[in-house]
Amino acid sequence: MTSAQRYDRTRGASFPVRRPQLDFSEVRQRFYDDNALGSAFWAVLQALFPDGERFFIRAVHDVRKRVDDPDLQRDIDAFMGQEATHARMHREVNEKAQQIHGIDLETIERRMAKITALFNRFHSPMQRLAMTAAAEHFTATVGRYLLRHPEYMAGFRDLPARHLVMWHAIEEREHRAVAFDVYRKAGGSYWLRVVMFPWMFAVLTPWIVFETLRITGQMKGYEDRAALRRGYLSLLGPKGILMKIGPGMRDYLRRDFHPNDDDQSALEAEWKRELGFA
Repeated sequence: MTSAQRYDRTRGASFPVRRPQLDFSEVRQRFYDDNALGSAFWAVLQALFPDGERFFIRAVHDVRKRVDDPDLQRDIDAFMGQEATHARMHREVNEKAQQIHGIDLETIERRMAKITALFNRFHSPMQRLAMTAAAEHFTATVGRYLLRHPEYMAGFRDLPARHLVMWHAIEEREHRAVAFDVYRKAGGSYWLRVVMFPWMFAVLTPWIVFETLRITGQMKGYEDRAALRRGYLSLLGPKGILMKIGPGMRDYLRRDFHPNDDDQSALEAEWKRELGFA
């Protein structure tokens, strides 16, 4: 990864904003485990990020004036910088996937923009911030799974795809508490937090399943039933990623929950060394 020299400490924040430089021109269509379903799942997630990240930035921005903690304000700036970079980078990856492999991620991006517009229109600032805190817990929990399961990460066989996922996961881990802390500082209640958590996933999950199946049908070799079964097991089997993150997701419902209770700093340091981060 060639981003090691491109850092912005964002005026004393506790984590940096990185500017990665990655070349995706030779990343294969089935970039996860040479598997249509597994690759489609990650491709769909990537297509959610450009407008999803912008939604998170707006949700935090709209409430930050209620925060009087200068350290948290600096971390808000860094959070927004990281998320803006994620949006830009995943937009570039999506364009490459569409241009080189004919994968229709533009439709997903367009639909995600409409969904976030509806979220912004029909939810209060605190509701949107609660949704953001929940989504940040999801991405941090996925990041923890990836850190702990190198056998799963081995499925990203193209180095740019692997490094993209590692970089994004590391930064989700770094800023995992920002939206949550802003929510608490702004007076957010426990009950709103735990209500918006399932509400957001109830709205998005059926659509994500539909899009994953649609994109799978655009992948080469999608008719291979054995490969489809392998992809299904990697996601929803007893040891699949979406099953294994369940306990960590449920932690969010505890009254005494805080994102920083989950410390994976030793594993994160190993990844930062692989990526060339200081």
